[in-house]
Amino acid sequence: MKLTDAIARGLPLPAPVQDKTFFDNDCPGFGVRVRASGKRVWVVQYDAAGGITRRITLGPIEALPLGKARKIARDIFAQTRLGLDPAATKAKARNEAQARSSETISALLPRYLKLKAVELKQGSFAEVLRHLNVHGAPLHTRSLRDVTLRDAATFLAGIADSKGLVARNRTRSSWAAFYRWGLGEGLVETNPFAFTNKAPEKGSRERTPTLGELAEIWHAAGDGAYGRLIKLLMLTGCRRDEIASLERSEIDLKAALIILPGKRTKNGYPFEIAITKPMRTILEAQRQDGNGAGRELVFGRGDGGFQDFSGSKAELDQRINATRAERGLGPMESWTPHDFRRSLSTVAHENLGVAPHIVESLLGHVGGHKAGIAGVYNKALYRDDKRAALERWNTALMAAVNGGKDVVKRKRR
Repeated sequence: MKLTDAIARGLPLPAPVQDKTFFDNDCPGFGVRVRASGKRVWVVQYDAAGGITRRITLGPIEALPLGKARKIARDIFAQTRLGLDPAATKAKARNEAQARSSETISALLPRYLKLKAVELKQGSFAEVLRHLNVHGAPLHTRSLRDVTLRDAATFLAGIADSKGLVARNRTRSSWAAFYRWGLGEGLVETNPFAFTNKAPEKGSRERTPTLGELAEIWHAAGDGAYGRLIKLLMLTGCRRDEIASLERSEIDLKAALIILPGKRTKNGYPFEIAITKPMRTILEAQRQDGNGAGRELVFGRGDGGFQDFSGSKAELDQRINATRAERGLGPMESWTPHDFRRSLSTVAHENLGVAPHIVESLLGHVGGHKAGIAGVYNKALYRDDKRAALERWNTALMAAVNGGKDVVKRKRR
């Protein structure tokens, strides 16, 4: 019969037949398949090499007009006359698509991160997690093998625009390492991030917030979890993740110490931080507020420490600058929590009379008395000296917070 749209829609299915294909006389091998359920689809049937009969479903007759379906069928028959097997090609493409779906970045990241969680220190792992899971979210639905050099470069350009060149380069390193793992697993044949340019960074950061600026940040920070985290970073001079991932077992209130194990410090050494009165007040408030109640981690939610750094920092900057605008001042110069360490070091050295090796020890730096042969024999923790220095720093900081002017005077040289 010569198929038309009307005929295809009205073809009866003779009982007791449940499934029957009606072929078109004008285009042999092309027809409509009718099922007892009422479903009707266009099909193409042809003989492939080896006498194998193949059938391809083109689509339901409601969605695909007869003229277009017949044209597709003729194109398929043209391929078979050239010795091709369109059904096998389609099946191969479908299998490859399924394989790619199982190799999406979101599907593969858990395998990789499980390895990195064992290999890296907690702070370093948190950085990699942020680069791959948070910054890299736009890439998660892509197949690992489908990300091109241009895709990688465009992605990194977006990171540079939104988070800066340093964040771009750190993110680039994390993604390049992820792709190196993919190469070793046979999942990809190239590493697009390895061929992207490393962005030029400025030299060592010089931003050193003054005590007055620290007081502004303190007041705008508030009493939420992020505000308490910021205040503890000011008071202690610790690195961000040392406090953001602080565990209850690391806090000894009786001894007035925070004791970080080597796996949680940048230099790999255990590190003690004296708990001062302002620090104790903040730690107790965090506990009483119920944030993290029942969890080993003091900050954050779920299985991790505090994570919402960028959003919380942006909101804090808005509050700071709104207050400054009310006072007729311009926006505060860009700052990061890591700058607090430089403020502590500068004030301690220049205004509080703290010996350089005590400041270095207070900041957890490898160097000074730890370096060379001296480090082999000098195992002193300088616990009392460090506590005294931190108390003096906290006194100076809190004086500024409480409205003091010229709370420390520069030492004469």
